[in-house]
Amino acid sequence: MERDLDIVAELHGVRVPAAPHLTQRTIEAIRSGLYERPEIEGVLVNLRAGDRVVELGSGAGIVSSIIAKTFDDVQVRTFEGNPDLIEHIRRMHSVNGLEGAVEVRNSIVVSEDDPPPFTLFSVSSSFLGSRLAEAGASDEDGRSLRVEITPYAELCRSFPHNVLVMDIEGAELAFLRGADLAGIDVLIVELHPTVYGQDMATECIRLIEAGGLVLDPASSTLQVKAFKTPGRMRLGIDTTRVAWRDMPEALEFGPDTECAAGIEVHPGAVLVKSPGFGPDPVAASVFDADQREVPVAISWFDGTSRATLSRHHPRMKRVSDIGGTWVFGGTLDPEAPDALRQMLARLWCLSHLDAETPPGGVVYVPLGAAGQDVYDAFLAQALPLWAPGLKPLVLKGPSRFERLIVPPQGVASGRLRHGTAEFRAFARSRDRGAPPAGAGGSLFLFDSRAGDGETGTVAQATLADAGYATFDLARGPLSEAAEMIGASSVILAAGGAAEDLVLYLARDTARIGTLDSAEPGTAEDFETLARLHGFADAHRIDLGGKGHTPGASARDRLRLHLAVQGFL
Repeated sequence: MERDLDIVAELHGVRVPAAPHLTQRTIEAIRSGLYERPEIEGVLVNLRAGDRVVELGSGAGIVSSIIAKTFDDVQVRTFEGNPDLIEHIRRMHSVNGLEGAVEVRNSIVVSEDDPPPFTLFSVSSSFLGSRLAEAGASDEDGRSLRVEITPYAELCRSFPHNVLVMDIEGAELAFLRGADLAGIDVLIVELHPTVYGQDMATECIRLIEAGGLVLDPASSTLQVKAFKTPGRMRLGIDTTRVAWRDMPEALEFGPDTECAAGIEVHPGAVLVKSPGFGPDPVAASVFDADQREVPVAISWFDGTSRATLSRHHPRMKRVSDIGGTWVFGGTLDPEAPDALRQMLARLWCLSHLDAETPPGGVVYVPLGAAGQDVYDAFLAQALPLWAPGLKPLVLKGPSRFERLIVPPQGVASGRLRHGTAEFRAFARSRDRGAPPAGAGGSLFLFDSRAGDGETGTVAQATLADAGYATFDLARGPLSEAAEMIGASSVILAAGGAAEDLVLYLARDTARIGTLDSAEPGTAEDFETLARLHGFADAHRIDLGGKGHTPGASARDRLRLHLAVQGFL
């Protein structure tokens, strides 16, 4: 019987005895539940009583022990190439009374036809990092040994199984190229793109799907993927054994939605993204102190398209610490037409936070190809209009925040452009003060970078002749645009960026309109948006579609429509 002092940790009911390969760091990871969590949770939610399981890559023996301990009437056969681990794996199985349910073998399983009886295996000094010498490992840090080979076809005959679990440090690519997966109901694999590249990781997925299995996104992470037969997919996942967080498949809210109760505060949260600026979408995630991805931090372009894709948790030695309290602002592309909307999408939470611990800054995940200088210039102009004193930060590398406030996203493009009730209240909250002397003029607001061609060019000349002040967002500072908008009683906008500024900054007594050159029914309903933002006198001026005077010039058409709507 094992002495209690030999037991260094416990995970999912499995007692873990001391062993040379279990460093203090590994032991702490086991105790905290972080050790191999994606793989362990993958088996816990997908396996069922009666399954017959093959595990390739036993590692410390914890995963096979959890499977055998958790599920009734299961049989597990696990294979490990490192002979130094076998004794300790068997000891773990014995300590937990699992000898009848799980068997470990010191062998490498290969899928090729007629393989040699032995292969070289590189045993690393780190024990758990050992791998096939043919997979590219060097023996500079350890030694190479001959290890017995087990052909997979022979294994399928001697031990028929319906579940395959793989964590073999990059050798999964070669295995999948020759494996017959016909009898497999569930396959859980950790991919290793750092070993063979992202293209080959995609090839692994293709090979598995060609074997008749379907990726289950609900129980997959960036690197640990779960695949199942359609019949097994219909069983769903069983989350009763894990602290599960469902990842949303869409962003949903209505015009009257209030989501202040959904604000989350995470001490020690880690924010990580793919290197550099871009791409679109970007791989970026927020993790809580337990290294679980925070679902509310997912950013969305619209109701169905994600702006952020999940990324794995970084190694903590690569993470920089940032003190103080910060707001997670989501993604930001300062060159996008909806850049202002993106910037404000989560800042609405500022109206709902504890005044005793106000945030000192807001952190954004860069989206798109703009450089740091473009972000700095945009945020220096735009952020003080709504959050003076709030320090902006554009994420560069993995960072751990002393305290990170993560509010739900309050606005998006398309059908969610109206935003939540809290978002609209915040967007309209800027103090406009008393109308300045001489207020009441007419303003045309546009952005020459938007490429709206004839509409912008013709409108600028036509409206200037009619006495309108004109402001090009590409040439003037936002602070000046804000002052002009607040001082004007009649405002016309062309383009999404101009429309957003008017909706957020104009006085609700102003007469506002948007120039729309799209076919009827294809543009967003500006009039409805304006009513939701508190405007009673808002108009969409349709410059395209049917019913226009044949042969009339663009300028004549514009003057006619503006006159009909009362803007001239």
